[in-house]
Amino acid sequence: MGKENHTVNIKKGSCIVYMSPLLINGVYIVAGALGVLAVLLVFAHLTGKEVPFISGDRAAFIALAVMGFLIRLSTSVRLPNTKSYWTHPIAILVGALGALALLLIIAVLAGIKLPLIAGDREAFTALAVIIFSKWGLATVHRIIS
Repeated sequence: MGKENHTVNIKKGSCIVYMSPLLINGVYIVAGALGVLAVLLVFAHLTGKEVPFISGDRAAFIALAVMGFLIRLSTSVRLPNTKSYWTHPIAILVGALGALALLLIIAVLAGIKLPLIAGDREAFTALAVIIFSKWGLATVHRIIS
């Protein structure tokens, strides 16, 4: 058995990095589990269900923001570092949505009033739409790239 049977070759710049398939699969599992938790949180909060440790719109917003950051951090391990991947229009749109989510989080936590965002519940809903849009676009981008 050669090295190629146990590793995944990922070109990074001019060198090749060998990553264990177990690491890549583990990343998918972590990101998937966090995604399921985010969906459950959004569903529960928007339908008025009680969520343990989360008491109110601001707490739900912060929890969703943390989950979004953790999902992004866990998936950054598997993203290709090639120019064509990052300059694709979908990748640019996903990046812009990420910047929008970050600006929304900063504005809400700083108490800055935004148009169309009357309170924490609207901010929670907007953040959920941004995160799920990012996920959908990123999934499509990975499939077509």
